[in-house]
Amino acid sequence: MQPKEIISQFLQVDANSITANTLINRQALKSSIFLHRMYGKLADTGFVVADYSNINSFGELENILNGGSTIQQSTNRTIVTPIDQSTNQTINDSSIGIDIENIESLPKTNDFRNEGFYTDNFSEKEIAYCILQPNAYASFAGLFAAKEAIVKANNKYKNIKFNQIIITHNGQGKPTFDGVNISISHTNDSAIAVAMLIENNATTTIKEVAVNTTYNITTLIVAGLALLLALISIIF
Repeated sequence: MQPKEIISQFLQVDANSITANTLINRQALKSSIFLHRMYGKLADTGFVVADYSNINSFGELENILNGGSTIQQSTNRTIVTPIDQSTNQTINDSSIGIDIENIESLPKTNDFRNEGFYTDNFSEKEIAYCILQPNAYASFAGLFAAKEAIVKANNKYKNIKFNQIIITHNGQGKPTFDGVNISISHTNDSAIAVAMLIENNATTTIKEVAVNTTYNITTLIVAGLALLLALISIIF
């Protein structure tokens, strides 16, 4: 199967209508999960793209597959690999990311460890964790939403593959990622995640602690309201 045929399935158009100018980015596919699924399917068929975050059109994809680079690829890209709880990262500001994903959008499979979408977006430990949960697909959707929320909260992760943004869980089952507070919730159909950057500075003064505590409480209230509105929009 050729790239046009794979892409046509996700764009829901005839493969012959796809040209170099055809948009194949997230906006065109209407879903981040579908974008990642498309590149996972391409990888399964032998068309591996290491970094597709800056690819907007089919012409740019063809250029990459032929050994070139994307037209709009940044020359000042920050590369960080891999990212997990052992990473010592310094965050100088605070921001919030929120993401909602449809659980049914995830591809069905009999083997998560051999499906391109899952291996491209989750580490081996994350896959092992989700498989052991009562609803594996809901757990995968929750982690995916959390990774999207992390990227929205801090653009430094924009060009990092999702399987290198590794989310772990503490003894109480709370999702954790260094430098970020994460909250994940599920409905029957959707997974919702909120990510809030936290300041990591051992020399913080008492006055700064008081200011940051007030700020973080306000931030959590705002995040909670946003999450509530998201749930209401899903239900109604």
